[in-house]
Amino acid sequence: MQETDWHQLEKDRFAHDLADILYQRAHAGRFREIVLVAPPKTLGILRDTIHSEVGDKVIGELPKTLTTMPIHQIEEHLFDEFDGKG
Repeated sequence: MQETDWHQLEKDRFAHDLADILYQRAHAGRFREIVLVAPPKTLGILRDTIHSEVGDKVIGELPKTLTTMPIHQIEEHLFDEFDGKG
């Protein structure tokens, strides 16, 4: 019997909850376009669970963990990654 990975289960739950929130906000017209940035595994779960209404608004994806970076570095990283691609 395999041990339960509670940390991974929580990450999976987070991705599902986020997919629900994104759907609610997309449906309410809160955004026209969105870039998804998440660790690769989480991004994969989001891809599998987001509603087509959200998926139609995704203009970019970045499978990367940026949570340890200060905001200005995240902005620079996103600019470098997506500059000229949109």
